[in-house]
Amino acid sequence: MQNKKILAVLAVALTASILYPAEARPTMGRGKRLETGNVSTSDRQSREQQGATKFSIDFFKTVMEENAKSGGEKNVVVSPFSLYEVLSMVANGAAGGTREKMAELLGVKPDQLEKLNEHNKANLALLNQNKSVELAVANAIYADNRSPFKKSFTNLCHDYYQAEVENLDFADEKVLVKINDWCKAKTRGKIAKILDKLSPLEKMVLLNSVYFKGKWDEPFEKNLNTKEPFNTISGASKTVTMMHREDNMPYLKGKGFAAVSLKYAGLNQELLIFLPDKDQNLKAFTQQLTGENFADWQKQLAGKKVALSLPKFTINYGRDLSSSLKAMGIADAFSATADFSNLIQPPAGACISRVVQKTFIDVNEEGTEAAAVTAGVMGLTSCAMPVEPVQFKVDRPFMLALMDSKTGEVLFLGSIGEPK
Repeated sequence: MQNKKILAVLAVALTASILYPAEARPTMGRGKRLETGNVSTSDRQSREQQGATKFSIDFFKTVMEENAKSGGEKNVVVSPFSLYEVLSMVANGAAGGTREKMAELLGVKPDQLEKLNEHNKANLALLNQNKSVELAVANAIYADNRSPFKKSFTNLCHDYYQAEVENLDFADEKVLVKINDWCKAKTRGKIAKILDKLSPLEKMVLLNSVYFKGKWDEPFEKNLNTKEPFNTISGASKTVTMMHREDNMPYLKGKGFAAVSLKYAGLNQELLIFLPDKDQNLKAFTQQLTGENFADWQKQLAGKKVALSLPKFTINYGRDLSSSLKAMGIADAFSATADFSNLIQPPAGACISRVVQKTFIDVNEEGTEAAAVTAGVMGLTSCAMPVEPVQFKVDRPFMLALMDSKTGEVLFLGSIGEPK
């Protein structure tokens, strides 16, 4: 029985963050020969991308640990990529010790932020150039026009992150409407609201949105669906709609778990599913989850005939990420002693007031639709022989990751303990 205090780990890394670029990743589809590359992940990833991947895994594990301690949600879906974009923008406004801590969290040195900006700009362009799937990333900044924010900061965010910048009177309640309308439009209505209110001291909101909609390279056939039990994170059994597909696909049998990769049309994105063995649980699996292991597991995927059974599910999730980020080492950025003198004109001061995120994911026979919005709120301070297929029946809590093979961004991470 799964530990009742463990959160199921749906790591849907709608990651346009594959640790492999397209030419180095295994490619498999019906009637297609598996192609494998000889280039290692560490060789292919830039220093900036390695830092982003480590951030993604560390962030996900921190959220999972906090959720387990609080006895929280059965399903968790977060977007490390979306959060990383917002924090990257914010870090450019930091100075001194605050800048050092934020850079460290992002996986770079303080004097390397410009290089990180260039890296993020290049990835942003790649992510928004997909033809076979719909993948759209956007950034925005809403700032109070009565506060002395530096134009050099908003110009930088516009140049590197294509952030839409709008200066408004934050005393007007319509500011909140504008912010939420932006989120709704960018996520095709999947996330209609990110903020319920703004305090009198909250004077800038930095936003990132991610929207993904892609069809499987090889869809599941609806007529093969069955109603079957899923052993939930609480130990109870729940009937779910199970999809079935038997095919050659990238597969890995690891220590205490197995994994498969499902490609989307165009083969630039994939959904990685990590299933702990029946005598294991998600807590044990996440303990061995590191950026390095994550990269190695992807490298070790190889073609195998697999009989896959995967539940359909739709998850909505949201949380305040402030405590997680403080635990990850940037508590100073949330304090009155924070130095954001590259964002606001002294003697005025600013700090991160809160960071919130909402996500959505729907996995079905045709493919996947997913969306995320992150808001960083700044406040003022003063052909071979037939073989038997490997059975891969996802009837218990599992982890998964949806990948983009061109860049290396972890867009989403999450967990499924009770499909809905």
